[in-house]
Amino acid sequence: MIRRRTDGSFFLITQNAHAALAAELAGHIGNAEFAALAPRDTVLSAVKLHDAGWPVHDDAPTINAAGLPTDVFEMPAAAALSIWSRSTQLAAAAGGPYAGTLVSLHGLALSLLIKPAATDTAATFALIKFQHRQIETQEEFRRELGLRTDQPLRHGLAEPGRSAEEDLLLFNFRLLQLCDQLSLNLCYEYVRLPVSEGIMPRPGEEPVTVLMSRDASGGVEVDPWPFDAALIELSVPARRVPARIYRDDEELRGEMAKAADHQIQLRLRA
Repeated sequence: MIRRRTDGSFFLITQNAHAALAAELAGHIGNAEFAALAPRDTVLSAVKLHDAGWPVHDDAPTINAAGLPTDVFEMPAAAALSIWSRSTQLAAAAGGPYAGTLVSLHGLALSLLIKPAATDTAATFALIKFQHRQIETQEEFRRELGLRTDQPLRHGLAEPGRSAEEDLLLFNFRLLQLCDQLSLNLCYEYVRLPVSEGIMPRPGEEPVTVLMSRDASGGVEVDPWPFDAALIELSVPARRVPARIYRDDEELRGEMAKAADHQIQLRLRA
């Protein structure tokens, strides 16, 4: 769940809605400087399903320690690991092993940001177990796809220049990450992730850094621009609840149940 605060209200956006927005953005990638996704439908499926495990929380949202609706960046690590595993399973079931590989790579990359306390051996063990399982899952997908499993990989990815297939996988994964970050920046009331590194304009090309910032009208500006139009206008569904402290999960869920659907208008420009 994404918690967007505006004018005394919280607009609560599900991870599935955010992922669908990311997929809309991914569908616009491709211009004179940037190649489009390929295989297009499979990669779009991965982008759309990269957070497919989140309804387990978003269908029954919780409050955080401060009594506010729990934001995705506030989720406990144990819950996030389970959700990322589920996302990989659902993406592979719907989009096949290539989509599953991309979503697994996404979850693995996010898990690398988790830093358990040195004294929390249970959390450390759970994190290592998750990472090992994702690596094993990716090897299974690689065998199905005919990709090599007898070469060194770093976090599931080969070094650039190893082969055309590996460069394409890296290209698609980085663009998934870019669209994920762009969608998050659009969903929040501010740019939360202003820099996306390692974005390849085309498979095998030198990566670039994409910068994102708010413009005067509240839209998001992107440089360099990877899309097929100079202005992209979109919307994302949300539920509007009072911006206040909630006593418990049930009180929040009650407000969510009676909240009307709301469409937040969004703008992305070069």
